[in-house]
Amino acid sequence: MIITSKRRQRSTGIRSRIRPPSLSDNYATLDQVMHHVVLSVPDYDYYVCLPPTSPLRTRHHVQQAMKQILDDRADSLISVTNEYRSIWKKEGEEIRPLVERRKNRQETEPVYVANGAIFICKREVLKKRKKNSGTNEFVCNET
Repeated sequence: MIITSKRRQRSTGIRSRIRPPSLSDNYATLDQVMHHVVLSVPDYDYYVCLPPTSPLRTRHHVQQAMKQILDDRADSLISVTNEYRSIWKKEGEEIRPLVERRKNRQETEPVYVANGAIFICKREVLKKRKKNSGTNEFVCNET
């Protein structure tokens, strides 16, 4: 099913629903849209969001993510990329590391950065928490 802000002119053979205008502007969050979907289409145990802004995501990535969330019995999954570089944040007039790194990059454990390619969440989590991350998250770094 496609949830969109615009009516599709051509027939794709895929069911689609129109989002309300309040969830179609630049201020609507993915959490709000997914919560709306779970309330308006309550037929599924898991909800998968595949944003169109991730053109390098493949069918294999989606299949692997679904396998991981089911195998691990997680209540949500987000796709991430490994990050080995130091990440800094400005605090006042100084910048400070978000993750302190005292070793060479090849010797450190990665931190994870959401890449926005795949979001999967159980219906109960979306209904209760109104966001697409649960308490038993799993990260997928295949994409």
